[in-house]
Amino acid sequence: MIAPSILPFVQMGTTGVRAIADLPGVCLLARDVTFRLLWCNAEYAHRCERPDTESMRNTTLRDILPLDRAVERETLMKRVQTKGHMVSYQQLWQGARWVTMVWPLDEEEFGQPGYFVMITLLGNTADGIPSSLWDSTLELVRTPHLGDELGKLSTRELEVFYWLATGLTQVEVAKLLHRSPKTIATHADHVYQKLGFNTRAELVRFAVERGIVHFSGEQWSELVDSR
Repeated sequence: MIAPSILPFVQMGTTGVRAIADLPGVCLLARDVTFRLLWCNAEYAHRCERPDTESMRNTTLRDILPLDRAVERETLMKRVQTKGHMVSYQQLWQGARWVTMVWPLDEEEFGQPGYFVMITLLGNTADGIPSSLWDSTLELVRTPHLGDELGKLSTRELEVFYWLATGLTQVEVAKLLHRSPKTIATHADHVYQKLGFNTRAELVRFAVERGIVHFSGEQWSELVDSR
């Protein structure tokens, strides 16, 4: 989540944002116009499963992501160069909902044009977060990264997982997905087993803490169909 104290830094632009580099769940990075990484904070290196920030230097999106994911993100980031101001979008990354904000790079600070990026995990509270970033209508990155845990689930199990997390009963999920209650119950059992849950509360907490319930149902279906 973004704590309320972050907002003044966000409003100040790239120089102010760098002051929050040590906060958990906030990835900060700078890339040149070819998407080569110039700088990042420790959180971004950790999320990319690299030992330190130095090991990330000079990597591109295509070095750390499959080609289709890299190309989609490059396309979104390029809008900053044509618009000349911040662009934002939401994505499923490492099994959680993250919002990305991209600014034109401060050329005085970095010595060249490019992109300054903040990727923020949006969890179970909207306190202090601008509604424009919390809103599920924010543009969606359509190439998801399910992460190790959600990656265990089949497409149908992911659908059942989502609708159970939003509070529907198994009977209601069955009607929604045009399946029998018995079939949905079987899928639900598999979800619990694969994710190691014993209770519905555990499933809901998992989804809420990762911001998954703040994707719309249509968006979630699109994401799991694109896995």
